[in-house]
Amino acid sequence: MFLLTVFLSISHGETAREVYNIFSIGGFILPLGIWLFFQHRFPKTWQPNPKTGQWLKRISGASLGVYVVHEFIIQIVTHFLHIKPDSLFHLLGLPLIVWLICLIIILILKRVPVLNKIIP
Repeated sequence: MFLLTVFLSISHGETAREVYNIFSIGGFILPLGIWLFFQHRFPKTWQPNPKTGQWLKRISGASLGVYVVHEFIIQIVTHFLHIKPDSLFHLLGLPLIVWLICLIIILILKRVPVLNKIIP
């Protein structure tokens, strides 16, 4: 799905929205493939070292909060950085930048005494 979107976007000169959609068949197959990869890549008895496990817990604990604020952050980042929705950077770089910004925001908010009871 991702490579097809990149290929079609480059050939058309704009983001191919027909493939880059969570409601397409790729929106189902891609997460399933990632889950199956990790399911078979690591044995059931695998345990991360304590430091890695601590980071994985923090990141997974912030995932709902990241989901809740990501659309708002996308709008802010694209507006202030003047990123065109049909640009290649919007397709390749923006998801990582938005995820990192959202993760940092949620991890900071989880440290505020009153907000840590509210923030997912």
